[in-house]
Amino acid sequence: MVAGAEGARSVAVLLVLLVPAAGNWLLQCSQCVDQAYYSDDTQKKNLRALHLPDVYKQIKGVKLHQYDHANDEFVNKFFSQTHIGALAGDLKQVMPLAVGLVPERRWIAANGTSQSTRNVNLVRDSYLLYAGLGALQELMKMYETHAGAQSTRETEIDQIITELKTTMTSVLDEQEYNRQKREDLFDQILRAAATVEVLQKSIDLGDRRMEELGVVSNRLTTDVQDLFEVSERYNDTFKLVWQEIQREAEEGLVEFRKATEAQVEIELVKMQAKKIQLEEERATTRIKGEEQRKSEDHRDRVDKRRIEFEQQKKLETEKELLKLQEESNLRQSADKQEHEVKMLEMKLEAEKEQAEMKNKAALEQTKIEAESKIKERRENEDVHLRELKQKGEQENAARLAAIRETAEIIRNYVAEVFGNPEKLALAVGTIIAVCAGIYLAREMAILLREQLNKRLGRPSLVRSTNRISTWGEICMFMRSCCGRAPDPLQHFSDVVLSDALHKQICRLALASRTAKQRKAPLMNLMFYGPPGTGKTMCAMRYAQASGLEYAIMSGGDVAPLEDQAVTELHKLFSWVRRSRRGVLLFIDEADSFLGTRNSSMSEHLRNSLTTMLYHTGTPSSQFMLVLATNRPGDLDSAVLDRVDEAIEFGLPDMGEREKMISMYFRKMLSDPLGIPVLDPTKTPQKPAQAGGESDTAAGRDIVGQSVTTDHLKTVSQKVTGFSGREIAKMFVAVQTHVYASDQLQARASKQKVRGKRNLTMTADMLMEVVDKKVKEHGRTVDMITSGYTYEHQATPLGSKSGKDIAALHASGFIPPKLKTP
Repeated sequence: MVAGAEGARSVAVLLVLLVPAAGNWLLQCSQCVDQAYYSDDTQKKNLRALHLPDVYKQIKGVKLHQYDHANDEFVNKFFSQTHIGALAGDLKQVMPLAVGLVPERRWIAANGTSQSTRNVNLVRDSYLLYAGLGALQELMKMYETHAGAQSTRETEIDQIITELKTTMTSVLDEQEYNRQKREDLFDQILRAAATVEVLQKSIDLGDRRMEELGVVSNRLTTDVQDLFEVSERYNDTFKLVWQEIQREAEEGLVEFRKATEAQVEIELVKMQAKKIQLEEERATTRIKGEEQRKSEDHRDRVDKRRIEFEQQKKLETEKELLKLQEESNLRQSADKQEHEVKMLEMKLEAEKEQAEMKNKAALEQTKIEAESKIKERRENEDVHLRELKQKGEQENAARLAAIRETAEIIRNYVAEVFGNPEKLALAVGTIIAVCAGIYLAREMAILLREQLNKRLGRPSLVRSTNRISTWGEICMFMRSCCGRAPDPLQHFSDVVLSDALHKQICRLALASRTAKQRKAPLMNLMFYGPPGTGKTMCAMRYAQASGLEYAIMSGGDVAPLEDQAVTELHKLFSWVRRSRRGVLLFIDEADSFLGTRNSSMSEHLRNSLTTMLYHTGTPSSQFMLVLATNRPGDLDSAVLDRVDEAIEFGLPDMGEREKMISMYFRKMLSDPLGIPVLDPTKTPQKPAQAGGESDTAAGRDIVGQSVTTDHLKTVSQKVTGFSGREIAKMFVAVQTHVYASDQLQARASKQKVRGKRNLTMTADMLMEVVDKKVKEHGRTVDMITSGYTYEHQATPLGSKSGKDIAALHASGFIPPKLKTP
């Protein structure tokens, strides 16, 4: 919502800025007043609803600038010359309907003269005003939509918070219920334990009674045995007594046994009842135990979550401590590195002072030696003059004697020839015959070469090729057999491309190299992009890396051939098919004769296009096409259908420009002229002076002005929008500037340029050429977009340029007849 409010405020400011001024010169007449301000509906047609999102995007894309008026005629004297607004060029890209073209604009300058400007872009302020109004409406809709969505989200958040509160209340109730159940379980367990103790005591009492019953039974058995013994002794005497006693004893035992069995049954019934009660209590205890186990499990899970949360918090705390420790270590290392850098700078300063002292000592020594030589020559000036005079007289005498002798020989030969008419005629005929023979031999050689090229050599459409003879192929094969075969991708080592484009080119080159092994046809490619981006060079390296021969032709060579174009194209493809290794046919400016077929195309070009389509209709393993064009949209649809892959070569970015600038500096300046690139992080070393001229002798220290890697990075930032060809031409201009500066310096010091001088270049010289090339690039872009208008800029007397011209006059570099007053 804040962003929407800020956007609405920006649109409102824009609407205020776009309100038409009352003093607009173009709105002073009724014919120029925009009809959008009137409500006359009869003058409007094709009414339709406006798509507000598009208008919002257009208003969002408008760039506002702050600028100063160049002329006082367009500024109200009560206000400052600084103003804000949008450039017509930027508006034309974003809102084409808001910008129109005025053929001519006239105004009266401050000095009373009439001034005019042609082809002026005029901004339609009513279009901008209503576009801003539409953008404001779109912003209001967006604000209302976001406000409704925000209200809905707040309602949902309140519902979620209510549900969380309800859930927390139910969780607390469940915890209270579980606590009560645990207390009940503890009471039941205590009661069960007391019941078990009572049962244990009852069981012990029944065991004691059973033991007493057993003792009674054993005692009865002993008495019966005694009675049997007495009966044996008194069998005869007391037989009747014994029988009576035995009968009474048996009756007593039966009654006792019955009583005992009844007592046992009663105890068993009691024990069964106690067992049932114990099982019920055990089931109750088991249920209570399960509930307690569940409660303990829940408590364990809660404890585990709490422990995990505590461990996570502890881990986060440890990470934070570790991060703080690392930051402390980094700060300590940075402080240590800063201290080391300071120590190194102090060391460098000391070494620099020591080197300056050595240079001063060497300069003093050189000055002393020069003064001693000058003094010696001054003291022995008469002796040296006599020696030079004698040497000159001897050389003049020898030269005059040789001239006299040569002139005498020529005079005698001419007198002899002119004195004899036969010899004179023979000499003249010989000279004429030699001249005619030389002329005829040269003409016949040219004719023979042309005929051999037409019959056996390359076609006339091929501008350059690397096809070699059979003997050359044999030598190349022998060299490849004797040594290790080079890496085919090394051919792209000095080609600066982006990483994605380099990978794509290498992939296609390797695929073309192995096409015959895979029994696959070669692919046709199209290189398109701005001029000077390396399409031709990349095609030549592509052919070398893929093991193919290349043949380069231009599409502009086909149209001048007219009716012979079809024949030459047939010869070209016949020559291509005779190759043993295969041919990469590179067609530069392909859109000049492979364009779209229309009524304006001539019959010869149409036939040429048909011939090209005939030869490329079927994929071939013998040749491949590489089309290069700056206008891929102008190619015929049948030609585009024959292209397997289209590769765009764009302008170099920052990294690619840095690589190109380093490479061209090494090729144009470091290798041929010995001009180094210093590293500012290292100790600068003064370049050694070659013999003859010495900058040290002149008292100039250029180490501080030498070119460094930082300067090259600055250059790469300045040349944004340059192509590779423009960067190469810029370094050719730098090399020329270095040579010219050296020549001007030699002329200014009245020295003759003898032998190889030690050329030097400063960073100011490099930046001067770069700034000029950047201005030329801007002027070229302006000429392409808006045409050329000459503006005379006179150089006032006493200016810097006039002083420079006066210095050139004084040095003698400009001849006297070209000197300006």
